[in-house]
Amino acid sequence: MPAFIPAAVCTGYLVAWFTDLHGFRQRSFIERIFWSIPLSFAVSTISSVLIGKFTSLTAVAVFYILAAIVWLVTIAAEALSFRRINISLRIGFKPLGAIGLLFALIWIILAIMSLIDFQCGERLYSTLFLWDHASRINWTQSVLRTGIPPANSLYFYQHIAPMRNYYFWYVLCAAIAKLFHLPARAVVTASCVWGGFGLASIVGLYLKYVLNAGARLRRQFLLAIALLGVTGLDIVVNIVEIFFMHRSLPLDLEWWSHDEIFSWYGSLLWVPHHMTALVCCMFALLLAWLSKPEKLHVRITEVVVIGAALASAFGLSVFVPFGFFLVMIVWTVWQTAIERAPRPVIQMALGGVFSLILLAPYLSELMHNSAATSGGALAAVGVGDLVRAPSATQTTSLFGFAVREMIPANALLRLSCVSHFSHAYPNAARTLARLILLLPGYAIELGFYAVVFLIYLVPSFRSNRRLTAPERLLVFLALAILPFITFIRSTVLASNDFGWRAALLLQFPLLLLASDLLMGWKPASPSGAGLTPTPTPRQKSIRSLARLALVIGIVSTVSQALLLRFDDPLLEFGFRAKHSPRAGIVAHNAYISYIGYAKLNRLAPPDAIVQFNPDDPWDVWKSFDFINVNHPIAVSFNQLWCGAPLGGDPSGCPGMLAAIDPLFQGAPAEHARTVCRQYGIHYLIAKIYDPAWSDKSSWVWTLPPAVSDPDFRALDCQ
Repeated sequence: MPAFIPAAVCTGYLVAWFTDLHGFRQRSFIERIFWSIPLSFAVSTISSVLIGKFTSLTAVAVFYILAAIVWLVTIAAEALSFRRINISLRIGFKPLGAIGLLFALIWIILAIMSLIDFQCGERLYSTLFLWDHASRINWTQSVLRTGIPPANSLYFYQHIAPMRNYYFWYVLCAAIAKLFHLPARAVVTASCVWGGFGLASIVGLYLKYVLNAGARLRRQFLLAIALLGVTGLDIVVNIVEIFFMHRSLPLDLEWWSHDEIFSWYGSLLWVPHHMTALVCCMFALLLAWLSKPEKLHVRITEVVVIGAALASAFGLSVFVPFGFFLVMIVWTVWQTAIERAPRPVIQMALGGVFSLILLAPYLSELMHNSAATSGGALAAVGVGDLVRAPSATQTTSLFGFAVREMIPANALLRLSCVSHFSHAYPNAARTLARLILLLPGYAIELGFYAVVFLIYLVPSFRSNRRLTAPERLLVFLALAILPFITFIRSTVLASNDFGWRAALLLQFPLLLLASDLLMGWKPASPSGAGLTPTPTPRQKSIRSLARLALVIGIVSTVSQALLLRFDDPLLEFGFRAKHSPRAGIVAHNAYISYIGYAKLNRLAPPDAIVQFNPDDPWDVWKSFDFINVNHPIAVSFNQLWCGAPLGGDPSGCPGMLAAIDPLFQGAPAEHARTVCRQYGIHYLIAKIYDPAWSDKSSWVWTLPPAVSDPDFRALDCQ
């Protein structure tokens, strides 16, 4: 956790200090930290990539050492100067600082307990988050081994290939790991915590500088942070499915939906890089919003920081900044034509141009990548966060038009009154069903926040009070992103990564509006003009609905956290339908993989190519290989492209699969050596669960072992 301070605090602090960004030097130390964290992510991310690309990862580590030293010297010098004039440094801890610190401690404990493994004998119980974290840890290790741009560690054909993906977060994590000699997994886990701190910081800044919370700022900030524990009505849907439709307990409570809107808890721990991209985008917008007719050097500073934030966001996510870009197009029209305030638009546009300059090396790297695939868009930006095989229908564009499907359309198409139409016109019927189910889908997914949105949209629900300029901005942001995430989806994968991640741009303004709304819900006073008026019966009803949805949203988040933490034991002990015939032995596979790969990593050269059994479509089974092997992998999947979507020539995939797949069914040592020499593989990995393990005449027992455990063997096949 402290290892992130140079990258997540020091760089932003120094930039703000030396430029005195928005009166930074006059702020309390606590408020400076709130400015420093999002600004640090904006500056550190793109700086790490550019420094590492043109020099080395070691130079990035040196950059953070220097930043930490200068930061400490700056704080010490300021403290000494204050002491000479008998003024103490204003900390700003009180009031409510202790409660804020408690919230931070709770978040740290929750994140760590949600992500670590628990051991019981020869069983290692992971969480479902490992599905995503395994590949990211693998890519972070690839940055440590191969530099920037990192090589695609999940596919090797003839030579290593640079990664085609938004890899900036892994560079940042790798720099921290290198600087402090920390395991990649520990750093990735800590990055989730710091993603939460970044979100909390930008929430605090928006409450003060956009919503003008004033004297109630700290209480409203704590309320907003508490509201991060509120999600939609997922628990209700799952209760109906389990008890009335007799379905099994899901892996994640949110997976009842095809295009779910993730809870804040889920987004922070599943995808911290997308969350940090949101922080960078909203920080850029904040600077544009606060822009005033200042001196030229002040405006230049704002443009540079906005550009750095947008550049970092693009390399962190792609999907969030693309949604932000679409919103900014509409925002530009609104600001100039309706609000008559072109200055923020100009600052944002200039920052966007500067971001393109900063991204030029990265964009050139993507466009001139020699490893081409049949999916042009895939070659440009890579796959989404979950490592999955591409969809069956390959496309040449990253995005396409389709109606968002939260409630499965089949629920409506099965009705007898529409079944004939659905058989005659299947595509039209599915599209129509999705359109009909949009409103109930959003109501369930957003829950409490849907009620909040409704209150701000319907004047009578807020006593016909006119919206203030800050409220109009937040409502506009929510309205602007809504059609984009509803009718545009990412097409590279079967999953809708754009719809999932760009929805954060809807959730963020609704979170701020919810905190503002709840702060205004005070009991009416019987006397005194100007106090809160007595709510009408309609307003009382909508408030009761909001409170009910609030309680259900809290229960949903708590249930989701418990389920994700204890997925493995539930699978092993048969408390739900097993999603794989191997579900009952997940924890044992995790244990033998951890022990076996640790031994192999100690003795094998870092560039040695390894190969485990690729013939298993179940993501969780492969995650134990991805997270533990600190070496390039020949093929990761026995499906289309073998892992080449992230970089590499997929033309070698069919031949490699035809040769490698049969090895794990059982083959003699000489045949295994021939395949290894042909494709440059150094070590073959066999586990007790592979079919070849039971064939005593196969290569598993006749090749020389580098690691020979009772249930795990690594064989030297060269």
